[in-house]
Amino acid sequence: MAEVLKEFANVALTATNFNSSGEYTVLTNNSTTQAVIKDINATSTTANSVDSNIILTNGITTIATGGPSTGFELIPQSGTLKVEFNPTLSAGILRDHALFHPMNPSGAGCGYLQHSLTKLESQNYPVIDGSTYAPAFTNVATENTGPPDFNHGTNVAWFFINKAETRAFHFIYDGNSTTQVYWCTISSGTFGSWTTFSLGSYQYPAIDPETEKFYVQYGTNVVRAYDLNASNPVTYTEFSSAFTGMSPTPSAPSTYAHTASVNGIFFTLPRSSYDNRVQYFDPATGNRGVITRDTSNYYISSNGFMAVCYNPTEKNYYIITKQNEYYKMYFFNVDGVNGALSGDYTSTYIESHSGGHTTFIGNNRFGHGTSDGHFVFSMNGNRARITKPYAVNDGTGVYGTVVHTATTVSDYPVSGPILSKRSTGTAIPLTQLKPIGLKVKVSGVEITGVS
Repeated sequence: MAEVLKEFANVALTATNFNSSGEYTVLTNNSTTQAVIKDINATSTTANSVDSNIILTNGITTIATGGPSTGFELIPQSGTLKVEFNPTLSAGILRDHALFHPMNPSGAGCGYLQHSLTKLESQNYPVIDGSTYAPAFTNVATENTGPPDFNHGTNVAWFFINKAETRAFHFIYDGNSTTQVYWCTISSGTFGSWTTFSLGSYQYPAIDPETEKFYVQYGTNVVRAYDLNASNPVTYTEFSSAFTGMSPTPSAPSTYAHTASVNGIFFTLPRSSYDNRVQYFDPATGNRGVITRDTSNYYISSNGFMAVCYNPTEKNYYIITKQNEYYKMYFFNVDGVNGALSGDYTSTYIESHSGGHTTFIGNNRFGHGTSDGHFVFSMNGNRARITKPYAVNDGTGVYGTVVHTATTVSDYPVSGPILSKRSTGTAIPLTQLKPIGLKVKVSGVEITGVS
């Protein structure tokens, strides 16, 4: 065997030096070579790449984190030493969305607006100034399109087209007891005739556009799940004991029932006298529970709704309840993986309509939340709005921000919009990142002729 002092690397790296996994290989031993690393100096040279984000790995093991490091580290035969960023360098995923907004054009029947949106997601480092890749929701086009009429005019609460664009659905609601779901087939953009099925009185269906299902509390303990891609959407999966054994005793739906769904979990405010707690049921796990509030009862009324979103970074669920143009917002934190719920929770009341982060149209009977922490509503000015709530205020008492407001339209919105992810997304090349600078110097001993 032979040993020699060696400088394994003395390089200045940019984003283009890193592979698609966000790694740069400093050295790779062959089957008869080992390396003993004595000194590592890896420091950022730009404001976008801070030292605390830099790690070096020996195989799958992290051996140094940020800045200079000294000591001994053996890189075995056929082993590798790599430098990477944590989180991994990413300019984000550009994903297509559609926002469906029921409208009443000039007082004649109902149609819908479809806002085509793009959104940059999973971005860990900033893109260059002037990049064509948007840092937030951006309108691509606004279309005034759709079937000639919804049924029952302005009582439409929500409208949705599945991702396969083979079926359309809408739900009508009088604000109290009358509910009805309509659906039709779509072929090459042409809508077929509407077919209706009744859910029963007070049955407000909670649509989850990400899982493409809607849920109904059908009695005190029963929840039904409808698959919007099923060959016959009238059929359902029934959970006959969804709320059985809960404390306080669960309630059957009645006057002004409100529901919501996110992360495949069903939430319900089943009646006007039940304004101090929200029930939930998770069909995937069978978990159930109640979400009480610390102060200030939830709103529940005829011109109202409930919306729930989940922020996976904060691990917070946010609840908005509304009556007329007024709202209250609450949050609660969870420890479950990917927002899984188990047991009971207490929500914290953090914001009202007075000085809050958004506004509503008074007669709006629908709004919804997403699993990446957004709310979607109809606002004053006949426009759809996407907001981002936060558990900590911005210093002025406001617990959230507006991230997108759709193009102004002349038609009158019937109810709230639905935001739907329509693509898996396209990875933005690392060349779109602002300059990433990293200086790496690695020295030690190379041992050759190892058997």
